[in-house]
Amino acid sequence: MKRDSLFPIAACLVISAFSAVFSSVGCGKRGPVQTTAAVSPPAAPAPERVYFDQGFALTQQERHADAEPLYRKALEINANEVNSLNNLAWSLAKQGKFEEAVPLFEKVLQIDPNYQLAKNNLGWVKGELQKQGEAPRPAKKP
Repeated sequence: MKRDSLFPIAACLVISAFSAVFSSVGCGKRGPVQTTAAVSPPAAPAPERVYFDQGFALTQQERHADAEPLYRKALEINANEVNSLNNLAWSLAKQGKFEEAVPLFEKVLQIDPNYQLAKNNLGWVKGELQKQGEAPRPAKKP
């Protein structure tokens, strides 16, 4: 027997030794591999995530006025989602609506005090308000 023809036989022997792991390989068999576990379709994203993703795409294009209602829609579904809150506040700030943005950034930080991006954004907005000679108002209690 040729040496080249022994390799497939040896491979099948090794694989059969690990039959519990490789039971679906089927040495010498042709056709599709069958698995014992059912494969679930990927889960659909949460509804607020769809609005967030659409808003984020617009934010990346600097279309902040168009992104604003999408973040608001996401927040109608989940009012405490920090990424939507932060991005809504950012969109407002980029439209010059600093007074509206401040309490939203503060709400993000109430929910997640370690959200560094919201801290940075809030600092930037407060700096912009100071440049304009306006003092930010404290956040209203929800």
